[in-house]
Amino acid sequence: MITFSKLPKVLQDLIYEYNVEHRPQMQLVCSELLNKHNNRIIRGQTCRNCWGLTDPNYTKYILYKKYTFCSNWCQYDLESTIRKDWRRSLSNLNK
Repeated sequence: MITFSKLPKVLQDLIYEYNVEHRPQMQLVCSELLNKHNNRIIRGQTCRNCWGLTDPNYTKYILYKKYTFCSNWCQYDLESTIRKDWRRSLSNLNK
């Protein structure tokens, strides 16, 4: 059984536009959309910052996890966010 809340917000909004009677019939479509979305992320074909196609030249390990980006700007932008969130989580643990 697919969990509707796992779909990206954009897809959830599109599904809400359909007739309520058709939603049970959308179960198969939602499942397929979720699988395709997860496959793109797992295979690393999308930039985790802007969701554009990645370039293997912009691969970097940040806090022991491998990330692949589409450009230097996305790499810089997401890296700063990841490190900031990591520092914030450490400060919350120390409280």
